[in-house]
Amino acid sequence: MYYINKYLSPFGQLLLCSNGEALIGVWWENQRCLDLQMINNCQTKVLPIFDKTCCWLDNYFQCKKNIQLPQMQLVGSEFRKMVWQILQTIPYGSLTTYGEIAIQIAKIKNVPKISAQAVGGAIANNPINILIPCHRVIGSNGKLIGYGGGLERKSQLLYMEKHTISQY
Repeated sequence: MYYINKYLSPFGQLLLCSNGEALIGVWWENQRCLDLQMINNCQTKVLPIFDKTCCWLDNYFQCKKNIQLPQMQLVGSEFRKMVWQILQTIPYGSLTTYGEIAIQIAKIKNVPKISAQAVGGAIANNPINILIPCHRVIGSNGKLIGYGGGLERKSQLLYMEKHTISQY
């Protein structure tokens, strides 16, 4: 059984999803790649994991750093999980590129090269927006590219974190 709750952020409504114990999804309400079938089969319920997630989000939107993440359960391939783990190491207010993440993964896997596009595909399927900060990944040309919640929202999140990248 999956459960859903909502969180109103300064940049729009977020849908929070849980298996009852851990957070399994945070999506923008109008996000592309939103699994509407799953969302429609969720029950609305107040859960401690939602309280912890809302508290984390409140702190984040108040620009407080180093907040302990709520328990998350990530479902995906080994490669996707590796990318999502790397995303979690990007500090508040910092940026990286798809290519830089690809280089990190190539080193970890001890292979000559990993495609930045493959990294982009894993990031596009990030199930837990904001907490797993895919918005901190930009193109190698310094421009904003690829964000399921929309590039305007990505720009707003980065501006809040003290970045002024508006080229997209």
